[in-house]
Amino acid sequence: MTRKTRLIILLFCIVCFFSALPVLVMYSVGYHFDFEKMRFVTTGGIYIKSYPAPEKVTIDSKINESPGMFSNWVFIEGLLPENHSILVEKTGYYSYFKNLPVYEKQVTRLENIILIKRDLQFSTLITKEESPFLIKQEQEPDIENAVTFLKYGNNLIWLSSDGFLYQSETNPQKLTTTALTINKKNIYKITASEKNILLNNNGKILIYNKEKKDFENFAPTTGYEKILDCQWINDYYIVFTTQGKIMILETYLEDGTNLVTLPQAITLEEKTIEIKSPQIFFDQSSGKLYIKTGNTILVSEKII
Repeated sequence: MTRKTRLIILLFCIVCFFSALPVLVMYSVGYHFDFEKMRFVTTGGIYIKSYPAPEKVTIDSKINESPGMFSNWVFIEGLLPENHSILVEKTGYYSYFKNLPVYEKQVTRLENIILIKRDLQFSTLITKEESPFLIKQEQEPDIENAVTFLKYGNNLIWLSSDGFLYQSETNPQKLTTTALTINKKNIYKITASEKNILLNNNGKILIYNKEKKDFENFAPTTGYEKILDCQWINDYYIVFTTQGKIMILETYLEDGTNLVTLPQAITLEEKTIEIKSPQIFFDQSSGKLYIKTGNTILVSEKII
């Protein structure tokens, strides 16, 4: 190879290097080229956390990530600012799917995922005195015209006959600004978590909007017939019964919700128990679901 040829090759490499250098620098500081928009954009990321820990998180059907050995979260960076599909999987559990938006220079967080076991284990409650379905005589609170009430910790929440929602630890406070029309024939029931309040209005579920200070229809449940029981699992999931079925529903409404329907027959040893007209109670302290079907009371393993 002549000296002139070597010089040409060297110059060519130098030109290629300096041509690619701006692109490499931009990629290194978080810029990617968006071929749809034909321009460089700053990227974002997604932080995902679930209980129990997932085995695999798939982004847009092509990016696969797994959490560390002792962690239950993954962080994916360098994503274009657009909607991305998220699939969270674990063997033996229902998969979780969601479309999430990613914005430039921001991290979208999804950190309250519960993965529900497909073969949820139950046992029979033997000591009937431990049944949460026993009718306990509670002293009526000293409030006037209460249609229904709930004692939650030190807090008292009630729906008044004037159609407004109130709460009180010491002094009564009106929570809603628009009155509901109270029908004396309807059955009303309040259920609450640390951050949320639901009202079962004769089978129609309303959720309290703290910003608007009013009840509004809880969209994911509007397609079902009369909902009998509805309880919070935590601030982000509810369990409810409708048409003889027990369902667990995510309450994070953006881009769809995840819904799991529990089996309508449960096998205990060699005996199969059909779930008919169930009553439910979720114990937030133990994370277990109680189901009453006929004269049998079933207790699940810990869900969360």
